[in-house]
Amino acid sequence: LTFAPMENFYAWLLDLPFVGFTKFNNSILAGSLVFGLLAYVPLYFLMILFIKVWRNSLAPALNDSKFMKAFYKVPLVEKIVSIVSENR
Repeated sequence: LTFAPMENFYAWLLDLPFVGFTKFNNSILAGSLVFGLLAYVPLYFLMILFIKVWRNSLAPALNDSKFMKAFYKVPLVEKIVSIVSENR
């Protein structure tokens, strides 16, 4: 965090009570924070799209598979599914 134009900003951040406890004092942490903030919005919309595709086409196909039919017959899973279906 020795980029000259940003040194005052980093010093100001470290003076804040909460940020001082986060050990925000190295470039790996700063880079991961920036990457996380930049990736948040596109990943949010991609996950919304994935959930719609999953619910409309992938989940019904998976529920009809032999594996899931056998899985639903396990006593504990059967009880959980019955409880969830009662609450709907």
